[in-house]
Amino acid sequence: MKKAFLSIIFIFSIFITIQSQNPSTFTVEKTDNTSTSLNLKNPTGFWHLSGPRSYEANNNFSIFWHDGIYKRYFTILDNGNIGIGVANPNSKLHVFGQVDGNFNGLVIDNRKNYGANSGTNETSRILLSLTEDDTPNPLNRIFGIIEAGTISETDSSNGRLSFHVRQNGASEEKMRINHKGDIGIGTTNPDMKLTVKGKIHAEEVKIDLSVPAPDYVFKENYNLRSIEEVERFIIENSHLPEIPSAKEFEQNGVMQAEMDMNLLKKIEELTLYTIAQEKKIKELEALNQKLIELQLRVDKLESKK
Repeated sequence: MKKAFLSIIFIFSIFITIQSQNPSTFTVEKTDNTSTSLNLKNPTGFWHLSGPRSYEANNNFSIFWHDGIYKRYFTILDNGNIGIGVANPNSKLHVFGQVDGNFNGLVIDNRKNYGANSGTNETSRILLSLTEDDTPNPLNRIFGIIEAGTISETDSSNGRLSFHVRQNGASEEKMRINHKGDIGIGTTNPDMKLTVKGKIHAEEVKIDLSVPAPDYVFKENYNLRSIEEVERFIIENSHLPEIPSAKEFEQNGVMQAEMDMNLLKKIEELTLYTIAQEKKIKELEALNQKLIELQLRVDKLESKK
């Protein structure tokens, strides 16, 4: 009992010392028997750190700014969820509200100075946020190193994501994901799962086939056009059978998998033509050899006369 009494006197003396040294800037107060809070004051207001059973239910913890009105800025729930600008965070980190000038979202930054609309002189910065409109200068942006960019979500019923980067002092859209999940790079109107306007550089590309490989060309019942038929088709159409014309390529582009299979089919047909020609060549060579031998006999008989 004596030790407990001395401990209480010691703690109480610390509180008195703290308040007497600088009562205008720092306050520790015991509000009642079940709750505690901490106030950090200055002439315009004070920061209020609220512990369990003060302003908070359960065992939650919050930080408020008070300048006539309590404004909640930070909350930790007893389940470990952390909220910035939100009283009831529903995830491990829940950020809500204005955090950087006129932009709403989350900022990760290690620069000394920056402005709300800056981005060309970034040294290291990320700003994530959302917008519901498609304004020329959307509020939602992702800033990278040196170059600044934006990401915007539009149209709540059929939304899209647009990715912008700063180029020549202006924001330009470089990639888009529409409400169907189609991705466009260099185009704002993707019509396939991936639409790219420009060149692609890759070490290797794998294509899953939706059309059968043309090994049926080598079946005995395959109806192979004669060389004469192919020649007539080329004369009339100026392109190979089953291969689009130059005009069709220009208008419709190339379906790579389908085109690869059509070209493979032509190679296999060409192989059959080559095999057939090789057989004819050997037949002609054999016939020519017989003619040579016959000519030698004739020459020999004539020489005996």
